[in-house]
Amino acid sequence: MKKLFMGAYGVAINYHSSTLADTSEQKSFYKTKFQKIQLYLTKIRQVHKETMTLGQKIRELREQAGLKQRELAYQLGIGEGFLSKVENDQKPLKREDLTKLNELFKTPIKELESLWLANKVYSIVRDEESALSALKVAEEQVKYKNIKNA
Repeated sequence: MKKLFMGAYGVAINYHSSTLADTSEQKSFYKTKFQKIQLYLTKIRQVHKETMTLGQKIRELREQAGLKQRELAYQLGIGEGFLSKVENDQKPLKREDLTKLNELFKTPIKELESLWLANKVYSIVRDEESALSALKVAEEQVKYKNIKNA
């Protein structure tokens, strides 16, 4: 009999129960599958954390603080609709708003600035065919400048 197990993040696992001879074999089978799922989910979480946008970070911080969009928008001095677009990465936030976010959520300013700058760079190169090679060259130029100025 074919069965389907639906795990977290929509990970589907197919198996045939008729191929599992006894209980110990079933336990071993499930333990192996469970370990693979855990590893897969850990990798997804790592990639998500590394690829989080500024908008996603703002939404995460706002939700963790239990604030509504209108409440955060008011504290930032922007419109609720604009904040919605920022959280959905459709509009950029001003750099000076990062200081307000830092003060409100006690999030490291360096992290906010990195996400802000990454969004800015991405908006420039996203449609370029040679985006990755250009980013690598830019990375080398930044490293060279840092070494030269050290």
